[in-house]
Order: sequence, then structure tokens, then C-alpha cells
Amino acid sequence: MFKFILDRFETVGQKGAEILSAHDLESWPAKRVAALKKLGLLKRASPAKTIECPGCEESCLMPVHVYPGQDDRPARSFIACDKREDTSSIQIEPAALEQWRIDISRFAALLADSLGTRYVPDEIIPQQAFYLGSISVNRKRRSAIFVASNDSLNSPLESGLFKQYINPIFLVASTQSGLQDTRSGLTILPLGQLLLLSENTSLSFEWETLETLIAEEDRRQAIDAAAACKVVTKENIFRREGQMWTVCYKGVTKHFKHSKGLLYISYLLGSPFQEFHVSELVKAFENPKREVLSFSSGEVSPKQTIANYRKRLSTIIAELKDAEDA
Repeated sequence: MFKFILDRFETVGQKGAEILSAHDLESWPAKRVAALKKLGLLKRASPAKTIECPGCEESCLMPVHVYPGQDDRPARSFIACDKREDTSSIQIEPAALEQWRIDISRFAALLADSLGTRYVPDEIIPQQAFYLGSISVNRKRRSAIFVASNDSLNSPLESGLFKQYINPIFLVASTQSGLQDTRSGLTILPLGQLLLLSENTSLSFEWETLETLIAEEDRRQAIDAAAACKVVTKENIFRREGQMWTVCYKGVTKHFKHSKGLLYISYLLGSPFQEFHVSELVKAFENPKREVLSFSSGEVSPKQTIANYRKRLSTIIAELKDAEDA
């Protein structure tokens, strides 16, 4: 049953994909349907205005006419068939018109609760991506992000929406095992392998499986990064990427969270054999977006601000010498 829910999430962006009919739920065990309703994942939607006509084997999609109840007469629903001469009016039971809506926001909230983040999910992309808070897996803090489908990652990756999140793991509404992605550095995990619906109608995670999958991804990314460092360049790398720094030295690659010290080191490495006043480093930390140097060795972009500092420093030295001579 969860497979059907997760598959529907992948098409939530399409009009009407989040709506389930009474016919859709007929094949599900009644207890499971009741559990989903109790969890708030299925919420009652407006009755269907068009259904498949049960009057014959044609199963035409036909509009439903509803006459509201009056006095002692109950409401009536019927289809007026104009396709066949031997059929005119087909009575429709009210239950056949019932519809239910999959609440993806509620699902994100349940995921955050089952992960123990104690965080109200942020909707990064409406009905597509939610930040669930941070969790600790394999002795490392990670940002948990739920996405409706693998394709939902394209837009925010291109616009840089995910750069603010540290060590993100993407929990994709998919039942496919071993999700693969051509974009390096992403940890993408299928919820179909991780999520359980317990008998007391609550969601829970297979934490052992989660830790194993993330450990495998960490190892794969470390191998890919080391290979890329060796193949792409023999130079050493000290580069900032969003809130993380990539450091490659003698074929070994490490990733560090952004800090003041790394910012200072980037300046010192960016201009070897040159002296800097401490005020230059402090200024760089106060304005990291404008001043930070990210580079591979031998590829440093000059900064006008630093040039101005050095020019002023030379002037001060000259003034001090004149003062000493006087």
C-alpha cells in the first residue's frame, strides 16, 4: 500500500495526481486505509463530478448529476447515458463519488516526527521538497530533506536552494532500491527501503538500513572525490562550496564545514610569500561573500580590496619612515 502512496507522490506536481477515488481504495485492505486516514495522510476531498459509468462494459467517463435531498426524499446521483439506446439513467451510490486527497505536507511532518528532529518542516518547493531538520547518522550531523521525486532535485540544485543545508541527505518518495544519480556529491535514499507503518498506525524508520545506506554513500563519494582529485589535476585544492570547504592534498580529499579559520587560510594560501595585516583577515571574515578566495593552486583571482589594503600599507610605511627621519 505504501508503494502506491509513494508512487503517487512522484506525480504530485501533476493536476489531480493527489486525488484518490473510492475505486482506487477498493483494492487496499480496510485496516490499512483506516490507518492512513487516522494518520491524516488521506483527507476527504470534494465528491467526484465525473466517474466511469458502471452501466455497461464500455466504462465511459461520464458526468454525474446530483439532485439534493428535499423534505423526506434523499439526495439522488445518476448518470444520464446518451451512448446507448437500451440505457438511459444509471443510479450512482454516494459512496462511489467519495474522493480522498493525499496530504504531502502531513507526510513530511510525520517523517520529521519519526526521525526525531522535533522540527516543523520547511516547504522548500511547494508540494515538492521539504526540509525536515537535522539528524545524526554515523557520528555526523546531516540535513534531512524529503523530496517528492528524484526529478524534484533538478530545479533547486540549479538555483542553489540546497547550498544552505549542511551534509544533506535526500529522502525520495520512491520504492526503487539503489537509486542512482549522475550528480556527484548527493546522498539520495529511497523511502520505500526505509519506511515502515507499524500496527499502532505510526511511521517509523529502519535506522539500521538508513545508517548502512548512508555509510555506503559516504564511501562512494570519498572514492569518487579522491579519483577526481587525481585524474582532473595534480594540483592541491582548497575550495569553498557553499557552506563546505573541499581540501585535496596529495590525492586525499576532505570536506570541512565553513569556519573563520578556513577563511583565513584561504587568504594566506591564495597569496604565497606575502605578508598580511590581521585587519585584512578580519575584514575577509566580516564580508565572506565579497572577499573569499576559492582556488586550486596556481589559480587565484586577485581582489581589488586586497590591492587597496597593500597600497595603503605602503603609504603608511613611507609616512612612518618620514616621521622617523624627522
